[in-house]
Amino acid sequence: MIDLVLILILVLGWLLYTTFATKFDFVESLGLAHLFGLGATAFSEFLLTISGIGINYSSLLVALIMGIIALAILQTIQWKKGQSCLQNLKWQNFEIGSINIIWLAGFGVLLFTLYAITAKSMFWITFATDSVTSFDLYAKAIASEGNLLNSLIHNRAVGYGVAYPPLYSMLLAIPYIYGAETSKIIPALFFIGMIVSFYGLLKKITNPTSAMLFTLFMAITPEMLAQSAINITNGAQAAFSSIGVISLMLWLRNGQKEYFWMSALLLALNGFTRSEGIVYILPAIFVVLVWRYKDQDWKSIGSYAFITLIPFVIWQVFMRINHELMDPFSQIDLHITPNLDGEKLSEIYQLMKFNLSQRTYYGITVILFGFTLVANLWFIIKKKDSWSLLFITIS
Repeated sequence: MIDLVLILILVLGWLLYTTFATKFDFVESLGLAHLFGLGATAFSEFLLTISGIGINYSSLLVALIMGIIALAILQTIQWKKGQSCLQNLKWQNFEIGSINIIWLAGFGVLLFTLYAITAKSMFWITFATDSVTSFDLYAKAIASEGNLLNSLIHNRAVGYGVAYPPLYSMLLAIPYIYGAETSKIIPALFFIGMIVSFYGLLKKITNPTSAMLFTLFMAITPEMLAQSAINITNGAQAAFSSIGVISLMLWLRNGQKEYFWMSALLLALNGFTRSEGIVYILPAIFVVLVWRYKDQDWKSIGSYAFITLIPFVIWQVFMRINHELMDPFSQIDLHITPNLDGEKLSEIYQLMKFNLSQRTYYGITVILFGFTLVANLWFIIKKKDSWSLLFITIS
């Protein structure tokens, strides 16, 4: 049954993609089907639990089927109006890129990497402390009791990770609901979705060979590989935030409105995965504000800000409403005013410097970024090219 449910999740995500897209792209649709499907399913679970219906075998299945039917109806309406991206399909829509020896070599290594990480993820049991004590344990309770405020919360028998926004744990609950012995298919789906989406979007900015090589370099970064199979929230947030930012860059570059909405949705899901996701959301909102301020396009600015922030805000409100139960698990306090403690800022800087300089974490990625930044300074300063991407990266 779990296989059927996962297929339904991917179909839901694919229909979401084709609803937003004005021009269908095969590779892009495969990757974003994973991310949109997983995100939409988690939000459906959240609505089920706060509505009092609860997350169970039947309710989740019905929610998925209803979502697919609703999107299919919307697709039909778009088709009749001549607005469906599926109406003008050509062979070019299904091309994966210009194939040459370098592309094939990169693709081969990337395919092996995807297989290896998936096999590793599915073979080894969940062992990361944060997942064993929080995310995966919490998911088992959600699957058993169908509720976020379950017995583990009431008895304080779970780790601090339950104060995180619930997207990841709710997704981990799905395999358990349908009888699977492990939840680790979920991080595998996130990794596959991120890699395929990354390549699909990147080949629209550069040529397919460069896109394949950059995707490969990203995938084999040591910390990316490490985080993608240990069943914690980092991989999911990396997927939502990175593809969300790239989608925003595509909108700025090409003016295609679908990437504007895709970026907003993906960054919103990033904020529903970890509260720290706000550090990607706020710079993105600022970029949209600067970009659209000249045209006084307050509708686009307001829509983007509302969509990206609403899941984050909803979770903060949920935490406040249930503060008696949730406060013991909270590890951070949100402050509007910045902390200008020099000693603390110096400590943060030293930790940042230590982490970024570790080859075991990022390999040569940080060094390559430095060289790339220097090489592109003229374009950034003189032509004002890619300033928005640099701003978000540094922020």
